[in-house]
Amino acid sequence: MQDGVPGYEIVLHLCTSISVPINLFAIFCIVTQSGNTMKKYKWYLLNVQIWIFLTDLILFILIAPRFYFPLIAGTMHGFFFYIGVPYEVQTIIGFGTGVGMLSACTQAIQYRHCQIVPPNSVLARNSKMKTILNCIRYFLFCQVSVPAVLTEPSDQMEAKLRVAAKYPFHPDFFFDPKVYLLQESPFFVFVPGSLIITYVFIELSFYILQSFRQLNKRVSHMSERTKQLQKKYFVCICVQVLVPFLFCIFPIGFLCFAIVSGYHVQFWNDMAVIVFGLHGTFATLVMLPLYQPYRKFCKTLVCCAFRPFSKVHSLAIM
Repeated sequence: MQDGVPGYEIVLHLCTSISVPINLFAIFCIVTQSGNTMKKYKWYLLNVQIWIFLTDLILFILIAPRFYFPLIAGTMHGFFFYIGVPYEVQTIIGFGTGVGMLSACTQAIQYRHCQIVPPNSVLARNSKMKTILNCIRYFLFCQVSVPAVLTEPSDQMEAKLRVAAKYPFHPDFFFDPKVYLLQESPFFVFVPGSLIITYVFIELSFYILQSFRQLNKRVSHMSERTKQLQKKYFVCICVQVLVPFLFCIFPIGFLCFAIVSGYHVQFWNDMAVIVFGLHGTFATLVMLPLYQPYRKFCKTLVCCAFRPFSKVHSLAIM
């Protein structure tokens, strides 16, 4: 068993001291500083930011997991563990919060797409097709952890013995009751997760490509001024959502590689969790400079001209 990140639990809690103030500041900015032109859009931004905040709390404080991939096992070091929340419930909460954040990001891009396409489009604001796509997405998100939890080993000790025979590198404390073995094989974890990532990738790609195609049309149902404003909003949300997703490629890619290949280095398992957890903080730091009201408010703080509830009224966002 190779050593992981030294002081792993302390590192997770230190990450909390960074992410919590930044996320709370971003929520404050969205609620109090959003310009009049943002209208309903600010609520989608707020939804994204709240889910990012919840994901950080779950990962760094409430559950604080440590994974031992390619074993589908781990330990939990957060507040939920110390108050006796069952491992199964923590697993559902952890997966549920992650897909909740993913859903919020998808909804924000979908909303901007609905503002761009013509009113008679099959994917307009109140179309049946949009409702069907949302139902499919919610169904996939809701089932992400259910197959694994429902089929978890009933006898943890027997299952661990079988896994130990298959993976000789298991940690010395693998048979400790604190180590939770979710599955003997990765099937019920890897397959649902792959389905969700594939579906979301296809859906987001469609929204992004069709939106830019509509915005670049010479003949459009929008005036040139409205088109430019919509383009700025759409570029902002794409950068806000996609840049942090790129930030997550390393941890998600490594964990998938470890599961498929059987590769194990505990240090990289720990780093994958830390990097993935910090992507929310990174997303927030990307979001604040993107929108003019938030960017201008941050400048007032730097210039010591703090006026907490005075909104910035502007039509521009870049």
